[in-house]
Amino acid sequence: GLAQQADTWVNMKNYLCSNPQNHYGGVYRPGQDIDFYARQMDQPYEGKVFVLNLSNNLASPAQTGQEVQEALSKIRGATGQTKIDVVTHSMGAFQARQALQDGEDNMANLIMIAPPNQGAFGANLLLQLDKIGLDRYPDNGALQALRLGGDYVEGLNQSWTQDKQRLNSATIITGIGLPTPDKNWKGA
Repeated sequence: GLAQQADTWVNMKNYLCSNPQNHYGGVYRPGQDIDFYARQMDQPYEGKVFVLNLSNNLASPAQTGQEVQEALSKIRGATGQTKIDVVTHSMGAFQARQALQDGEDNMANLIMIAPPNQGAFGANLLLQLDKIGLDRYPDNGALQALRLGGDYVEGLNQSWTQDKQRLNSATIITGIGLPTPDKNWKGA
């Protein structure tokens, strides 16, 4: 999610690892491949659950989508798997979808929890606060991408029909609003 780190996922990681077949493989940090592979060699089991810690969690998904692709490649290399299931929260859905839009073909299933697939009202509000000097977020970063009715959201949603064809399935778990990229209501 926006401005979150890997430790945010500790409860989800613990839940996924409660299945005895799902061993924790660790955190992948872009640019730290040697450390990642060294941890994999030290483990007495094959990891199946990994967490991604982005280099800049306030950057635009256009930038961080590349880090998702990098992480999937390194996890495939460490595990020998050809396809990886991806679970996202909020802004993480944009990052995974950006990776798909950029040609990622090795995601098996995409599970998006509370994705802002039509944009986020909160982003528009925070960008308005920026105009009165209460800025916390970088220009052209994640908030710009999250804007309701913004060009980034529209572009990402326009390619969704083609992008999701590379997946076995896409699941959206959400609350209220129109969560789907194609603006259709679906069971959640």
